[in-house]
Amino acid sequence: RQLTIYNLIKSLHKTGMSYKRIAKYLNDLNIRTNKGHRWGSNNTHMVVRRYREREARIKLRNKEYPMVWSKMRWEYDEFIKSS
Repeated sequence: RQLTIYNLIKSLHKTGMSYKRIAKYLNDLNIRTNKGHRWGSNNTHMVVRRYREREARIKLRNKEYPMVWSKMRWEYDEFIKSS
């Protein structure tokens, strides 16, 4: 449901509708927020913003980093003797 609402808001915004008009449109269609409230311009903007932030987090989480070997050496025998 959230993805459907996001896609609707995004497509309406791409056509040039302001967030305030999108909120009015969603309220006229009797589509409520997840908590059951009426839409406001801030709500519609935050849906788009949070989705963008979520996509960035997922992209960063799935990023592959090259393996780097450290120059630090760990000598097991010396560690045991000093303990």
